[in-house]
Amino acid sequence: MWHKLHSVGGFAEEKYPSKGIEEVAHQYFEDVPLAEALTEVLVTAYEIEHRGPWFFKRRHARDDNSEGDDFLMREVARATSAAPTYFEPIQLTWGPHGKRAFIDGGVHSNNPAMCAYVEARKIYPEESDFLVVSLGTGEQTREMPYEEVKGWGLALWAQPILNVVFDGVSDTVDYQLKELLSTEEGDARRYYRFQTVLDIGKDDMDDAGATNIAALKAKAQEIIDKPDTALETLCAQLIA
Repeated sequence: MWHKLHSVGGFAEEKYPSKGIEEVAHQYFEDVPLAEALTEVLVTAYEIEHRGPWFFKRRHARDDNSEGDDFLMREVARATSAAPTYFEPIQLTWGPHGKRAFIDGGVHSNNPAMCAYVEARKIYPEESDFLVVSLGTGEQTREMPYEEVKGWGLALWAQPILNVVFDGVSDTVDYQLKELLSTEEGDARRYYRFQTVLDIGKDDMDDAGATNIAALKAKAQEIIDKPDTALETLCAQLIA
């Protein structure tokens, strides 16, 4: 029975082997450790054996008392991109603490803007004025009709539920930051969210085909070209 499930449709294994993504991560990061990042960095993951959110941070990697927090950047990249059903988890050695296994941090922080805001307040406790810029990767538009979805079981929900979780988490963080920080027009604004609707191309996370990449680039350019003063105001604030 297990062999049959494993071989029919690939429901019992990840969609892609991890070799490709690991080779790309090695190509870009080689063996550079997180501590050598040029600025403060926070990268999310989820640790599946001891069960809990995990945050890879440059400040922890540089801490003399970190006891193994200085992971390689390519390891961090692999951990944060281990999306369930797409790639298998990665197991890393956490200094003297032993092994830890990670999956994509998007399951709890697909929009990490709130995490970044909290981290900034932690690093600069004396500051009270923060400017937060959140860049979205596109809102999904495909509907999930009740008549179609109501009969779904485990196999059919496996990948769609991941998209639902990612989308819901992202929008929740956007709501929280809008409530916490000023979204007034002009120099007083302290929170920006740049997002687009994926009404062209496909919103599949793994569609890297030339046609879809071109469509996604077009959507990004649409944000830049939009007749909106927000981007100009932000640029002025950053320069100032």
